[in-house]
Amino acid sequence: MSHLECILCKGTTINQLCDISVSDLSKIYTAWLSHDISSEFDGLKSLSYVECSHCGLRFFSPLITGSNRFYDLLIKTMGDHYYQNDKMEYQFASRFINDTDVVLDVGSGRGVFSKYIKGNYIGLDCNPTALEQARPGGIKVVNDSIEDHVHKIATLYSVVTAFQVIEHVAEPGKFIQFCLEALRPGGLLIVSVPSEESFVSLQENAVLNMPPHHVSRWSDGSLLSLGKLFNLTLIALEHEKLAGIHYEPYISLLSNITIRTLLKWDKGDMIDISLKKRIVDILSRFLKPLYRNVFRNNSLWPTGHSVTVIFRKQVSDETSQW
Repeated sequence: MSHLECILCKGTTINQLCDISVSDLSKIYTAWLSHDISSEFDGLKSLSYVECSHCGLRFFSPLITGSNRFYDLLIKTMGDHYYQNDKMEYQFASRFINDTDVVLDVGSGRGVFSKYIKGNYIGLDCNPTALEQARPGGIKVVNDSIEDHVHKIATLYSVVTAFQVIEHVAEPGKFIQFCLEALRPGGLLIVSVPSEESFVSLQENAVLNMPPHHVSRWSDGSLLSLGKLFNLTLIALEHEKLAGIHYEPYISLLSNITIRTLLKWDKGDMIDISLKKRIVDILSRFLKPLYRNVFRNNSLWPTGHSVTVIFRKQVSDETSQW
């Protein structure tokens, strides 16, 4: 696509994957949240879903990120499911953090990750609801962006984490750069995102993986490109197993795919409110008990929702490519 630049690597070879109707997207959000969120899209008629041929990042254009009102609606609708208390990525990341580490958790929500580590913890979050939820537990969560925070700190952190954050931000390259400015040489950068190599990428009408909630989608390749762009050393990359909270969405996806295959119907669009989609949803209800029975043993469960990557910042003063 001409005149479009990658939001991560600044590459200009951008391939269009599909267009999305903002009206249809808004209808699904509005039905779910019981509030009209169409104003979030500022009058746009459609969004393009694109992929950078250089770093592999997929993102939506124009970039539309959610307002505080939008996130308040999400939190009120989803309750504890939004800021989950138990995540496999927290368990994995905690194995790399020592008692003496000073951890900055960017986009921390109510600071749940602090319960998984013994080192010093500071969370950053700009959502007032998250800060209110953190306060009763005595968890230090500051109302600040990473961009502003790096100009205020007196010493650098030994670990900077960003769990399920960069897919929300309009400029992930700048976001990572600021995270690294807060990180001491030799420190660890830990990033977790929804994986495009999991079942998540196949879901239809998965509005939580779309604007104004998520504005980018990350494969292993695009995550690993962070190492090249910012001169980082890869320490680990880990895909979680399917989590219990995502079991039913996975069963629904399998049932829908089976019905479409039997009917010889192509996969639906990313946003699909067609009659065919409604028929598939109705028929898939009869298959779900079968798949629940087949997959009741969690040893058969596939790769799950999230992937976590851990990088070490170089000790040298070499500048990043970004």
